[in-house]
Amino acid sequence: MIIGKNIETKGDVNIDLQKLISTRLLIQANSGGGKSWLIRRLLEQTHGKIQQIVIDLEGEFSTLREKYDYLLVGKDGEIPANIQTAELLAIKLLKLNVSTIIDLSELKHHERIFFVQRFLESLVNAPRELWHTCLVIVDEAHQFCPEGKKSESAVSVIDLQTRGRKRGFCGVLATQRISKLHKDAAAECNNVLVGRTVQDIDRKRAANDLGFTTKEQELSLRRLGDGEFFAYGPA
Repeated sequence: MIIGKNIETKGDVNIDLQKLISTRLLIQANSGGGKSWLIRRLLEQTHGKIQQIVIDLEGEFSTLREKYDYLLVGKDGEIPANIQTAELLAIKLLKLNVSTIIDLSELKHHERIFFVQRFLESLVNAPRELWHTCLVIVDEAHQFCPEGKKSESAVSVIDLQTRGRKRGFCGVLATQRISKLHKDAAAECNNVLVGRTVQDIDRKRAANDLGFTTKEQELSLRRLGDGEFFAYGPA
């Protein structure tokens, strides 16, 4: 699948979906850097080829329903986003094998945390007969799995990235602040796409993940244009 163009060669940038499933993905870019655009591109290119579940913090992706078939959970959706039924929802989605956008924008912060905890726990602990390939995108993942802070949902996100692989689940973590994302979750992402990064602490972490060795390479991260990303990984 094609996700963009190589700035230097002008050729297509392709991602191998099968490799992506087993090696997972981390997307990082500051606000306005193209993170949401890249998620949408990934969803558009893989729709119909694999089940997709999107944990959408701010209701950014529900408009994909204008072109593609999605079940919508949450605001204006067919099913409410309810903490009490989060576990059941995860099992139901696996049974139906339906691509779903879970809009959490109307929930309070602590409600979002508990919803994600229960939903991902249920997903990863689902019976073996429900295991199949599924793209699980967690937007603003640092809010659910923070570095250096306690969060009830952190273990669930890490489990998605570790135990989820053998179940066919491809965790895609997206964040504006890579330094705030728990290292145990990020470390499981063998594919990394890094867009514009301004904060020093984020640049240093991103540069390390990309294998940059010079200060100039690190500083180049803050000069990236909208939708421009450095990329590496087996997929």
